[in-house]
Amino acid sequence: MLNFPFKRGLGAALAAVITCAPLLAGAQEAYPSRPVRLIVAQSPGGGPDLLARLVAQELNTQWKQPVIVENKLGAAGGIAAEYAAKSPADGYTLFVGSSGIMAIAPAMPNKLPYSPAEFVPLVHLASLSNVFVVNASSPIKSMRALVDTAKKAPDGLSVASMGPGSTGQISGEMLVRQSGIKIVEVAYKGESLAITDLRGAHLDFMAAGMPVALAHVKAGALTPLAVTSARRSAMLPDVPTMAESGFKDYDVTQWYALYAQSALPKDIQAKIIAAVRAALAKPAVQKQIMDMGMDLTSPAQNDFPAFDKAEKHKWAEFMKTGNVK
Repeated sequence: MLNFPFKRGLGAALAAVITCAPLLAGAQEAYPSRPVRLIVAQSPGGGPDLLARLVAQELNTQWKQPVIVENKLGAAGGIAAEYAAKSPADGYTLFVGSSGIMAIAPAMPNKLPYSPAEFVPLVHLASLSNVFVVNASSPIKSMRALVDTAKKAPDGLSVASMGPGSTGQISGEMLVRQSGIKIVEVAYKGESLAITDLRGAHLDFMAAGMPVALAHVKAGALTPLAVTSARRSAMLPDVPTMAESGFKDYDVTQWYALYAQSALPKDIQAKIIAAVRAALAKPAVQKQIMDMGMDLTSPAQNDFPAFDKAEKHKWAEFMKTGNVK
């Protein structure tokens, strides 16, 4: 049986614990208090991976916690998205989503292992345009010339495709819808392989991502015809847009953004958004992103949730017609 002095001491100790409980809970809830993971659906060394690693480095500096990039490949981004969606909604597993994974793929009839509804859009990271390119030795020097050439070809022109729903494939599909030309899609597992064949004159043209195409254009190996974004690219300011080339309302832009599970508490969402925006505001970071061939002038940076919603609606309408499967 406990004697009275011991019980009195025990009571004082319990009172102290109860008094400090709110402080202990606050310490446990501080975010982030352990490593954070950024899940990326693309291969190491590619544009999205390099972008994620740059952001991770900046967040690491701000938060004094490791921010680790994990590449999970497969199923056109589905494996990474599913993994991120099923992770705890505590802010320690975030997803670097893209236009293809978060807006285009969900609009297609294929069944996905994830749903965009499982995510909340946090902050836009960067955008990039595709650019229609041909071999530098090709007589085609404009999109109109490409269309004229394609109309004279009995079987159409060959074009590289990174798979149904990729922005390169969508760029070609939108061109077909507006021009009525025939194209023959040649499937590739990566843009670099397609660029090699284009440089070797084994392909007629392709819509390549700016980060991949830029070096080949600057080297004089490829001729840029038009960018697929609504505005000219700062990377190739002298190259017209598709709209300027006579294709009305043409806009296919790749973008990357940070997402979290939809159940993530709003206070943690706010902390993540503020930290990423602070990182993207740094001139040195902006220069590195531009050097990757990416753009930071998208209106999505001002209100990404609204942009995300508009993109989902846009591609849902687009997929109602055509042959994107």
